[in-house]
Formats: sequence, C-alpha cells, structure tokens
Amino acid sequence: NLRAWSLILYKDAEFIAKENKHALIRPEDMEAAVLHLEPHIINDHEDAVFFPKLNDSLKIKIEAYDMDAYRDFGFHWMAYQKMVLPYLKNNKDSLFADPFASEIFVEAIAQYGVLVWRMTGMLATERSVKEKDNEPVVLRRAHLRKAVSAINSLADLNAKATVEEHVETRILSAPNVQAPDAQTLLEVDANSGIDFTYHLAAWRKSWVMDTYGEKIFKAFHGTGIGVADINEDGIEDVLMLSGDGYKLYQGNGNGTFTDITKKSGIELPDTHNNIGEPFQPLLADFDNDGKTDIIITFSYNNHLVFRNKGNGTFENLTQKVNIGSKSDPSVAAVTADFDNDGLLDLYVTNFGDTVGGLKP
Repeated sequence: NLRAWSLILYKDAEFIAKENKHALIRPEDMEAAVLHLEPHIINDHEDAVFFPKLNDSLKIKIEAYDMDAYRDFGFHWMAYQKMVLPYLKNNKDSLFADPFASEIFVEAIAQYGVLVWRMTGMLATERSVKEKDNEPVVLRRAHLRKAVSAINSLADLNAKATVEEHVETRILSAPNVQAPDAQTLLEVDANSGIDFTYHLAAWRKSWVMDTYGEKIFKAFHGTGIGVADINEDGIEDVLMLSGDGYKLYQGNGNGTFTDITKKSGIELPDTHNNIGEPFQPLLADFDNDGKTDIIITFSYNNHLVFRNKGNGTFENLTQKVNIGSKSDPSVAAVTADFDNDGLLDLYVTNFGDTVGGLKP
C-alpha cells in the first residue's frame, strides 16, 4: 500500500545518504531514491511524465491539477506520519530528512498515489475492452496489485534504457537541465564570518522530546532572518534568529560579515531567557527618523523592540513599548501602514498554546 511504499522510499533515501556519508538525508539523496522508484520528469506545464526514457506508448503523463487534487486530501503527509515517524522513533541509527528532502519525499508520495490509480484505471479499462464488456468499468483489488507490479516493471525498464525518446521540454528547475549561461551558486559560509546554528529553545526541546521522542524535534524549522542596511553604509546586514537567541551580522562589503550582536546592544535580555523564543525579525524605520529599527516577535513574552541610535548601537525599548505577552504564542508578523496615517503598524499571528499543553 501507499504507506508501505513510502517507507521503502524513505529507507532507500536513507541508504543513499549513508553511502554519501551525510548526517541527514539531503535533497539529492531523496531525489535519487525517488527517480529510482518512480522515474519521471516535469514538463513546462508542471505535468509529470513517468518513465521518460521509454517510448511514447509506455510513458504515462499526469496533469498537475490531478496531483493537486490528491495533495488536497493530505494523504501524502498521512503516510509520512503513520510510517516514517514511528520508524525514526524506533530506530536510533535512522537518519532524519532535512526540510527540503522532506518536501521531495511527500511530493513523491502524492505523485505515486496518483500514478497507481491512473495505472489501475488503465488496466481495468483495458481488460474491459478486451472482454468486450459493456458493463461500467469497476476497479478491483486485482487491478491495483497488477498496477503496482506494472509500475515496478516500467521503472526497471526505464533504468536500463540508455536514450530518452521524445522527451518533452523540461522546465528549468527539472533535474539535469540548466538554463543557457546560467549562473551557479557556491557555498561560502565557511569563509563568510557567519557562525550560526539554529537550536530549539530549551523549554521547547524538552516539550517536543517528551511528546514525540528524540528524533522528531529535528523537524522543527529555523525561525526568521532579516536583511537590511542598519548602519547606512550601503551594505546589507543580516539578523538571524534561533530558538535560543539571535545574532546580528554586519556586512563588510566583500562577502564577509562581522558579528556585532553584543557591540550593537541587542543581546537577548535576561527577561527573555527562561521561556518563549524569538520568531520573526522586522527591520524597518518605526519612529520615522530615517534609521532602521528592529522588532523581534517573541513567543510567550513581550516582543523585543530596539531603536536605532544612528551610531551602530540600539536602545532597548521593549518594556516601554510593551507589546506582546507571556500568554501569546506569537510567530510570524508583518509591518505596514494599514490605516494610512504615515506610521508603520504591526500585525502579529499566533498559533496553538503549546505551553498550556495544546498541540499546534
């Protein structure tokens, strides 16, 4: 069934990741596993063409809206929840998938689910035609079993094929397709001066571990990143948030950055060290003095407010401004002049009260 197939896919990706000596299942590991079990490409219309190396009569094309309809039911995430999470929890040597690999994983489940039903329908219809049966086509369990077997056989044939026959034009994000004169990106964090790792806040880590076990807490995403020229030198600076704090990096103009968190005066106050965590950085001129100020939404505590003094330091106005509270699980936020009075306003969103014991 779909859940069993999803676990096979995950274990294949895990095997590839371990072969590549990766600490997590990375997108390239998951993609390799997906293309082995359900080889396909995505065309210009974002439709999936399965078994692209085979001739046209053996390819199966599924339109994007069909896969969207399947995703709407959430079956792909249910397979992840019912099969993968217990596997991670019960196997200490298992590898967790990073967020991007997880997206590829659940998308592959959705694609496979639609592919199986398409193949099942094709086999049932084909049998009805051969038997000259005028009755309505009925999908039976035998058709489903044959569909799974047929998909496996076509995947094997596709793997053995050496030339792609009549492959449709691919979109630029498809595998192995590069735009003419495309610029590539290089990972330069080792020499950038940025030394930052996301960590869960201690209280959240304890809650997640108690609720889900030691594996799942790795799934919790990082919080926000803000980019702006805070010192008006024409170079972008970066504010990076973590569950246990944040860092402000000043851009040096040569691709490197300097940590100025302490020097700038925005270190995490003692009042915010026990419970709660920073979520959303907002970098904007909140007092109309022409300088970029900082607001950091804080879950279960007052939102942090720092006024830019114009000399490379900030004044902490958190207590004076007094927005947010210890009962609000605040997360994402935006700022804009919502009432057209020339002053920036703040819109903050919340989610389930995890401190109170309710899951998000």
